[in-house]
Amino acid sequence: MTRSFLGIENFSYKNPREGIKEALEILGKREPKVVVLSGDLANSTKVDEFKKKYPERYIECGIAEQNMIAVAAGLAAEGFIPLVADFAAFVPPRCLDQIRLQLGIGRANVKLISTHAGLNVGADGASHQMLEDIAILKAIPGINIIAPATASETKEAILAAVKLKGPFYIRIARADLPEIAPLDFQFGKAKLLKEGSEVSLFVTGALLSEALAATKEAFFDLKIDVELIHMPTIKPLDEVTILNSARKTGRVLTVEEAQASGGFGESILTVLARFEEKIKFSRIAVFDSFGTSGEPKELWHHFRLDKEAILEAIEELVD
Repeated sequence: MTRSFLGIENFSYKNPREGIKEALEILGKREPKVVVLSGDLANSTKVDEFKKKYPERYIECGIAEQNMIAVAAGLAAEGFIPLVADFAAFVPPRCLDQIRLQLGIGRANVKLISTHAGLNVGADGASHQMLEDIAILKAIPGINIIAPATASETKEAILAAVKLKGPFYIRIARADLPEIAPLDFQFGKAKLLKEGSEVSLFVTGALLSEALAATKEAFFDLKIDVELIHMPTIKPLDEVTILNSARKTGRVLTVEEAQASGGFGESILTVLARFEEKIKFSRIAVFDSFGTSGEPKELWHHFRLDKEAILEAIEELVD
């Protein structure tokens, strides 16, 4: 294996929200039943081009997010496919009642496209850094949850969600991220990026590039063979891949840009516990804390979510 390691040095950066724009370019032409709703955030969520091209299929709901979910559910009942584009900080916590009743119990075919998820919002600070969304929505039966890692995967995830019946929550970062490709998104399936024998590293969302860099450094500098698995689908989990990898390595590390309590790592730990696997386990996440202002890389370092923190956790697992 060369030091290029899956081409990591050659990644270009792209904003994952561009994937929303690209998906809507396709859906605007291909799916006449697709309508877009937003709470005065068309520009920030990259649905403004769809708004211009298809004004009759765009609904501006203003700063009334709870009502926006109810409108979307009503449109779904009439056979439309509503995509709700808004900030993650403004939808799961503020609209929980409507999401639970109309998307959960009612199974409304609504796709929640939530941007600005995680710490990478940066200078906007704790009020806009949504870290609790996975925990909030994971508890609602029937809600599918996806956390894409790149712009291209965001596009693929939206296109896949529109094809499938039922409510979806797609969690999208704000910051520019390495365009790691090809990830070949398949709903409900994990993506094995590197086989390994000593540690199973499961990562979701925006921290994929940090996990990939840590995997590379562990292999070349620490001589630790990490199996790297990207899991864009948080609910439902690919339990077969989780168990097969964990049984092979005997050690599991999870990485996410969200609260540890109720998060992605906790879901994987539950799978391991349910099958009574004797696995060493550790996780990288935000532990019982709100965010703060700063650049994404600074915040990842401060909250111990970056490459260095991942490497340290890998070393501790193999000690």
